[in-house]
Amino acid sequence: MQDESNQETLHSPEQDTVPAPLQAAAAQGISFTALSPPAQGDVVSGLALAIAGIGPATAEGLPEGSWPRDVGTNDAWAATVLSPSGWYVILTQDCDLVRSPVDEPTVLVAPLTVIPRSDWDDLRRSYSARSFAYPRDKFTSLNDDEGVAVELPWTSSVLKGSLQAPGVQAMRPLTGPERREFSLWLSQRTGRTPMPDDVVMRVLDPAYEVRRSLLKKHAKGSKNLDAQAVAAVERWFVRRRENQVTFFGQLTMKSLTHAKLLDEKYQPDFDKIKSCRAALENTFVQKMGKPGSLKESHYEIRVILGMLEKMKASDFVEFSLLVR
Repeated sequence: MQDESNQETLHSPEQDTVPAPLQAAAAQGISFTALSPPAQGDVVSGLALAIAGIGPATAEGLPEGSWPRDVGTNDAWAATVLSPSGWYVILTQDCDLVRSPVDEPTVLVAPLTVIPRSDWDDLRRSYSARSFAYPRDKFTSLNDDEGVAVELPWTSSVLKGSLQAPGVQAMRPLTGPERREFSLWLSQRTGRTPMPDDVVMRVLDPAYEVRRSLLKKHAKGSKNLDAQAVAAVERWFVRRRENQVTFFGQLTMKSLTHAKLLDEKYQPDFDKIKSCRAALENTFVQKMGKPGSLKESHYEIRVILGMLEKMKASDFVEFSLLVR
């Protein structure tokens, strides 16, 4: 709190109407004493996000909020922001969720938002450091052309006791493998190795645009080698050495089957994979500009496609998971 000599004030805007949450199957109250306590990845309704700042509030992205107006340059303010879906995903780890509020008093949550089905499909086929394609099956009021996503740019801590409020309900849509995937995604966002802005803008962002475009083409039946290469990758890793940026695409039998890169004996077609790798590398270079061109990125671009079990650990430790 600020003393009376300081004219800055803490604004608490009036709350907008609470949006009606998406209808969900099997939603029920939360109990920390039950055999199945709340876990990371579960969704809860009946909460809100607390956002605070100093100076004019210009944040956008979650319209169901009461952003303060006429705020002075040095005024502190707080606002309650609501998830458009009415649901929030628990980010806190399981062990901290069940600890006493004396030791772990808060729970970290992020809003679940409704997105176009096409964007949801894209998220399922690629990585994003900000959004995660959450299972849509249990939300019975979703339209066929809609999906739901966890939005990490908006997170907030709520008191653990809030989860036991009468109006709070929870649902556990994630299967065991989906929970592991979600937990891995969370850790990758905070644990990824930072890249210089120049590398992100000149290399990683253009590469993401290429991969996203090629995935869409492959989904529509494209047989182009570069599209097959992207479809065959389970996940992407990246390494930077001075001006050389290397992309490593992890191949699995499942992903190779999806991309139709197995031979007649149902083994990896290495000759075809080699051609796909070269085609994708060339597409990356074309996007970022050949040496001497006006849009040259000034970075040497390399692409490697392979299976992790066949890669030397000493080589792999230099790579970071690419979540975009």
